[in-house]
Amino acid sequence: MRMKISKTARYAALGLALISLVAAASGCKSEEQIQQQVQQKEEEAVYVDLRSTITVSGEGKVMLAPDKATVYFTIRSEGEEATDAQQQNTELTTAVLEAIEAAGVPQADINTGSVSVSERYNYDKTPPVIEGYEATCELTVVIRKTEKVGEVISQAVAAGASNVRGPEYAVTDASAAYVEALAAAMADAKAKAETLATGAGVRLIPLPVSIQEQSSNSDVAPLETRREEPMAATEAMADVTAMPISISDLEVVARISAVYEIK
Repeated sequence: MRMKISKTARYAALGLALISLVAAASGCKSEEQIQQQVQQKEEEAVYVDLRSTITVSGEGKVMLAPDKATVYFTIRSEGEEATDAQQQNTELTTAVLEAIEAAGVPQADINTGSVSVSERYNYDKTPPVIEGYEATCELTVVIRKTEKVGEVISQAVAAGASNVRGPEYAVTDASAAYVEALAAAMADAKAKAETLATGAGVRLIPLPVSIQEQSSNSDVAPLETRREEPMAATEAMADVTAMPISISDLEVVARISAVYEIK
């Protein structure tokens, strides 16, 4: 026996089937669409009410012994002619270089910064007249045995260096000390946040909302070197007594800023 279905019922059934297909199609997203949605969620900024936060700074310091020193030497000479001044300067510079190397500094750590020859004027006359020439040579010397800095300076001055600048102490690699200083800076910031929260009578959320590094691995405090005697090129230095120089540790500094949430 066959059942007769009216046109109205057939159209209703067909409509329901189409609605079901559309709903199923809209509910099935491609893998690319799903990944885009996940990425969009990850990129959404986390909102934090700044009225419920504490912002603090932290500083950490680590002392580190320097392992090298840089000293700058100038060799100066004069002559009636440019060639005379240059020749004399060449001889003096060679003597200074030999003295520095004899003190234990390898050639690789000695660099010629600049060489110049210029007129020397007598400004007491009008117009000024050339009285001769001056030649200079500048050397940059890295001394990796810091205990020999005084000896190197004394030897160079005795050999003919007329001006000395330095020493400038530094460390070859301060990265490990800087990481230690960063940890100390973070601990300093957290201690400040806890103190402020306790004083304000609020509860501090231990994990910071944000941390910003405000220093770099190059933040090593400059060192002032103390000398017992002023340096000068004199004939009395013929015996070449090593200049006494005291060395202090360098200070590696790290600074951070941190934001903590409070309840």
